[in-house]
Amino acid sequence: MRPRTRWAGNGCETPRTRTEGGALVTVVNHADRFGNVQLAATREDLGPLGLELGDRVRVRAESGEVHVGTYARTFSDVEEGKLLLFEDSGRRLALALNRGSAVARLGLRSGDQLRISGGHEP
Repeated sequence: MRPRTRWAGNGCETPRTRTEGGALVTVVNHADRFGNVQLAATREDLGPLGLELGDRVRVRAESGEVHVGTYARTFSDVEEGKLLLFEDSGRRLALALNRGSAVARLGLRSGDQLRISGGHEP
């Protein structure tokens, strides 16, 4: 089931996130030329999960594949090659690999649905 949409105020609808079973369900908006993956969710959407900077996160793709990373402020907060969840310059949550491509590692495309949770899957 895809997340519902909400009015963006610019004549377009944007994917909406929701909390379900202790996880944040969101979709991939797009990827940039560096392989960073922008999500539809914002930092505020993490509120119900109680995540804090430095916490481990689990990212479950539609395929069922799970990737573990860190909720971080900047790339330098994680080791080279490690996954991070961060707030990008557009104030959206994003997934990235420090000195790598999250797109290549996670195999994500625009519109893919993800479940993000704390260090354990509820």
